[in-house]
Amino acid sequence: MGTIDVLVFLAYIVAVLVMGFWTGKGRRESTEDYFLAGRSLPWYAVGASFIGSNVSTEHFIGMVGVAYTYRICVANWEWLNL
Repeated sequence: MGTIDVLVFLAYIVAVLVMGFWTGKGRRESTEDYFLAGRSLPWYAVGASFIGSNVSTEHFIGMVGVAYTYRICVANWEWLNL
């Protein structure tokens, strides 16, 4: 890894930490506020969170290979089970 690579990686880590601490300093009076954001998030933010937490290399490599081989989209269950 070159110097630019290390600098970009460190800048990314710092940006994620700063964003996490900045957004995490809000009101947390109960566990519902902490874990469910006080039930104030819109439906699309919750849905995007579910999809975003499930996406991995399995989707980008494995499921694409299975779809090509068997001519079926195996990732449909993720969208249909929400």
